[in-house]
Amino acid sequence: MNNDWAYSTGINNLKSFPPNTSDYYFTKVNLPHNADAYDGYRRLLHGNKHGDIWYRKILKLTQPNKSRRNFLYFEGVGSYAKIYLNGSLVGEHAGGRTTFTIDVTGKLKTNGTANELLVFASHPANIKDLPWVCGGCSDERGFSEGSQPMGIFRPVHLIVTNDVRIEPFGIHAWADVQNDKAILSINTTLKNYSLQNRKVEIINRLVDAAGKNIKEVTIQQILKAKDSITILQNNITVHNPNLWSVVKILTCIKLFLLLKKII
Repeated sequence: MNNDWAYSTGINNLKSFPPNTSDYYFTKVNLPHNADAYDGYRRLLHGNKHGDIWYRKILKLTQPNKSRRNFLYFEGVGSYAKIYLNGSLVGEHAGGRTTFTIDVTGKLKTNGTANELLVFASHPANIKDLPWVCGGCSDERGFSEGSQPMGIFRPVHLIVTNDVRIEPFGIHAWADVQNDKAILSINTTLKNYSLQNRKVEIINRLVDAAGKNIKEVTIQQILKAKDSITILQNNITVHNPNLWSVVKILTCIKLFLLLKKII
């Protein structure tokens, strides 16, 4: 996904979005790409670059399994992003240093024909509604500009899943360590993207650094069509856990979550 992109900074005064890309010159580029060469590194009054960039990629995908879901996962686009697929707006995001995921199932052609993916990245001056923005635009003199990436400055991924999936950042685990035992809790967020109810079985398996199975817990759940649910598995006791330093953080334990069965 990160090779063979093209970008243009000369597309201005558009009457409609997205532009007809055949009317403009695009320069080939691979991602990640930062259009700001950090001209503000000397901390002059205002050295960072501002403006708009259009990115373009032609994507071909052959996917015979029609039940698959397709997601575009962006790790970082500075600072405001609009995503177009085959001429239609499929998602927007504000905040260059935060990730975002867009469901493009049904909009992404999977029969081997070309898809045109356009990303509009805008990094204007005087941003007031986002954190970590240009210090040079601030009225407070002496405020450090810092690094202000402009464009698609982190990788992009096409993620293909089943129609029941673990949501992005959908696993959270924490432990209460007490003398010779640790009590573990795990939150898992699932979503059923299909039009049918589904029965799923979730297995959380803890293993040590050598791959030995320390603990395994299983739960079954019914997910209604188009519904999402967060499942809490708590009071999972691990006896004599390996501890690290005096802060008693569990180590040598990895968390595996398996979507074992979909009915």
